[in-house]
Amino acid sequence: MPQPAPGWYPDPAGSQRLRWWNGGEWTEQFHDMPQQGAPVAQQMPVDQAAGQYMPAQSQAPTVSSDPYNPAGVAPQLGATGMDPQAGDAAPKSGRGWVIGTIVSVLLMVVFFGTMVYSGMHLRAQNVEWRDVQEQRNSTKISLDNKQDELNDVKEELEEAQK
Repeated sequence: MPQPAPGWYPDPAGSQRLRWWNGGEWTEQFHDMPQQGAPVAQQMPVDQAAGQYMPAQSQAPTVSSDPYNPAGVAPQLGATGMDPQAGDAAPKSGRGWVIGTIVSVLLMVVFFGTMVYSGMHLRAQNVEWRDVQEQRNSTKISLDNKQDELNDVKEELEEAQK
């Protein structure tokens, strides 16, 4: 159903003022009703955007209380021919699920790949750490042996000096 042109119309709420209809909805702009007997060009405010006068005697556009169903017809399940775009909705929705599934699978592959890489890297670090620990232990044992030898040499030196 085509909407009336933008302009000043009697307020559908019932006030004694004119209200601006922007072509799609009522705005919060109001103007006093024109006085009887004055020429229309002097009575009516000018639509600044369109530069035209709108007569107050025009029928005000009706606005549905349900903006999602302006015709007031209750939709019925299984009814065909109600919405020409209804046939397009299912394939788009199906494509959305397919795309979502593909993205989810790719994210899982990346996640598990990252886990495997991190596990391999951790294992390599653990092997390297064990090697360093073994080297540290062998060096400590070697240090202890050298310390014992040094102590033995000190004792021999002290006995030789006596």
